[in-house]
Amino acid sequence: RSYGENAAEISNCLIQNSDVEGIGKWDQSNAKITGTIFKNCRHAVGTSDFAAPEISSCSILFSKMAGIFCEGNSSPLIRNCLISGNNVGVAGGDISRPEIRANKITGNGAGISLWVKTSAKISENTIKGNVTGILIQDEAKADISSNDFDSNGSAVSSINAGNPVIEKNSFRGNNFAVILRDSSRAKISENEISSGKGIK
Repeated sequence: RSYGENAAEISNCLIQNSDVEGIGKWDQSNAKITGTIFKNCRHAVGTSDFAAPEISSCSILFSKMAGIFCEGNSSPLIRNCLISGNNVGVAGGDISRPEIRANKITGNGAGISLWVKTSAKISENTIKGNVTGILIQDEAKADISSNDFDSNGSAVSSINAGNPVIEKNSFRGNNFAVILRDSSRAKISENEISSGKGIK
């Protein structure tokens, strides 16, 4: 775990069986984390307090809680990663601002879970075979565009005043493409929805 305005480049490591997080970035500390395998950790990577790490080309596997956990105004860039078999693939809360781009997010409980006024950009991902692809709640916002949702229980679920913008995505074989509940507000446009159920 690093604090303050420290920066590190971490590449091609194997980090496994951590009781807390494999890597923690706090207090404006930044890092480039590339090509690293995280396996069987509580959290693979945790970010908070304005940290802005770049996490790319990593494998985030079988985390007991969240593969990547972001909070406290942190703004990680997560791209080109395999995020699979976790309780939650990417979790964002407490006004975090993650950008989640061009990942394979497969076989998780929730692929992405957002809450407490988080604002996320989610684009160009393959989101497949999760119980829930993306869960948005508690006034969280998400721009969800150009993703491929395939064979999830629900592809996108918004509850408790979630506020997603859902556009230019492909939905195939999901039990539900979009579920809106409990005063959620959504803008939905230019999506392709085939098989399964559409918008509930």
